[in-house]
Amino acid sequence: MTRKKSPDQNPIEPRQKGKATDLILGSGEMDERYRALFDSSLCSVYIHDLKGTFLDANETALRILGYTKKDLPALSISTILDKDHVPVAKKRIENIIKFGSAKDPFLYRVRKKNGDFVWMEVVSTLIHRNGKPFAIQGMAWEVTEQIKIRDALRKSEEQYRTMIETMNEGLSVLDKNENMILVNNRFCAMTAYHRDELLGKHVSLILDKENQKILRNQWSLRKKGIA
Repeated sequence: MTRKKSPDQNPIEPRQKGKATDLILGSGEMDERYRALFDSSLCSVYIHDLKGTFLDANETALRILGYTKKDLPALSISTILDKDHVPVAKKRIENIIKFGSAKDPFLYRVRKKNGDFVWMEVVSTLIHRNGKPFAIQGMAWEVTEQIKIRDALRKSEEQYRTMIETMNEGLSVLDKNENMILVNNRFCAMTAYHRDELLGKHVSLILDKENQKILRNQWSLRKKGIA
């Protein structure tokens, strides 16, 4: 009776030596299931060796980046990642070899075959061969549009803050407990307080009881849509 090999004993191996474009786990029904999942996954799935050279990638990954299976032997993390991300990726490979996986997703700016860049969110795990680290499998999701939206929001927030800080009128924003959560430069100059002395403080620091009453009446009217 032949003892069934464990996953660590039955490594990913190329069907044809010298070609790393058609990898399998071995033989048997479980390997066929893995291959089917690998090929049909809606997210990008890829495998690269411990130096970062790509061994395999599914159709989703190839389609997003514009490559074919024939391109894989010439591709590595150094050739497809933004140059600023390459050192980070190499360090993460070291950590994956050491700890077995990268616990947190990471964002990489990835170069497509046509030279354009896309943002990919990646999680990676270590693959063993004969009980030793052999390769790294990654799953990735394109998040380019989300990054564009995030950056646009940040830019909008920066523009809004610049407008507030440069306006000639004093501005203060209060929370529901009447604590100051935002003040601009002009407001600080008008009250003769530093920003740190105002933020988080109750409005009573700068308004007497009569003016606090006026402020609350104004709030009440605004809630009713009158003012």
